[in-house]
Amino acid sequence: MNLRPGRYLVAAEATLDGQRWSSATSAVAFQVLRPWYGTWWFYGGLVLLTGGALAVLYRSRVSQLLRLERQRTRINQKNASVRISMLSRGLALGGEVGSSNAVWAVQRARPSLSESKTLNTSASSRRMRGK
Repeated sequence: MNLRPGRYLVAAEATLDGQRWSSATSAVAFQVLRPWYGTWWFYGGLVLLTGGALAVLYRSRVSQLLRLERQRTRINQKNASVRISMLSRGLALGGEVGSSNAVWAVQRARPSLSESKTLNTSASSRRMRGK
């Protein structure tokens, strides 16, 4: 038996043989309450819980973005100091300092013909000796 929430009054009369009914009527009053998930405080708590969860998610995302921004700033500062250091040492850059696809190159002095001959001869003699 499913009753909607509300106040009810049940009245009853009794009989022994089904022919004669008692003159006294007995009445019982009772109230059917709403289920706990249908009350105002449940909906209020649900709103507070949802709002709190959204606030936690928002703060977590903002914190994550701030950490990422700090990390990127540190990396950019390190890259800038490396670029300045390389420029001060006279190393060549194959691209702009601020570009992300810069190609770094170190220019090496080429040996003269006589130096090449000496280097090749010494390398060949070492190979022949097995060293």
